[in-house]
Amino acid sequence: MKKPTLTRHRTFDPNPVSTNKLQSSLAETERTRALFALAFDSPALDMPHLLWKTYSEFEISEAEYERSKALYEMLLERTKRLKLWISYAQFEAFAMIKVVDLADKRKCVERARDVFERGLSYFRSCGPEMKEERATLLEEWLEMENRFGDVELVRGKLAPKLKKRN
Repeated sequence: MKKPTLTRHRTFDPNPVSTNKLQSSLAETERTRALFALAFDSPALDMPHLLWKTYSEFEISEAEYERSKALYEMLLERTKRLKLWISYAQFEAFAMIKVVDLADKRKCVERARDVFERGLSYFRSCGPEMKEERATLLEEWLEMENRFGDVELVRGKLAPKLKKRN
């Protein structure tokens, strides 16, 4: 009986997210960043928002908050999706969890409020067809204020129907 031979095949993973997660798990920080940059330039990229999210999570895991913030801003230049506004505001708000200084914690909440304001302004400028997005963004903002800040700041912006729920 003949022994089976093992053959090594080199495979290419077309999914840049899994490739980059592998690189980051190997502590190849600069290489991972370079692969993310290459993936963004790929014309075959079918779900760029997942790649951006993974890249941002990678930078956060590296404690590179300014790089993460820059990624959010770059993505907002390309798309204005509701989930992106919420994710960015949450990133800013929850950055304060690791902050010790009270003044810095206030700055984190202020930055999150600024993101919510910008998102609200964008959806307001889009007209009545974005009414649901505005309401969802306001609900998320109210939830953040319930945890960290000033609920009254958001209540004035809520539609009467939403005010009754809270």
